[in-house]
Amino acid sequence: EALAELGRYSESLVQLNDIISRSGQMPIILNESIEEFREAILMERAREFAIEGKRWFDILRFAKKDNFANKSLIIDLILENTTVQDRPILRSRVLDTMSYYLPIPESDLLYNEKLVQNPYYDR
Repeated sequence: EALAELGRYSESLVQLNDIISRSGQMPIILNESIEEFREAILMERAREFAIEGKRWFDILRFAKKDNFANKSLIIDLILENTTVQDRPILRSRVLDTMSYYLPIPESDLLYNEKLVQNPYYDR
């Protein structure tokens, strides 16, 4: 990912294909486009993180880049598995980026005066 973000596409593709080959898949060919590399890297990490419980944090990290420039990735992911009736309500909630973080447990707030509750849950 770092190599792709630096524009070093050929080096990034070699490393990406090494990872893809380990899982028994055919190597991929990409144009020198950061969008294609980001998509390919996210897809590969989806397979890697599927069972590890790290996928949400990976998507969140990606979405946060450039002041949540890619937050539509999170919104689409959340909405794709909801009913049509629930989508408008859920969409209005996930537009607020603070909803992506869990609340701090009340006991932690009581024991540490310097902690501040996530503003999303303080409403």
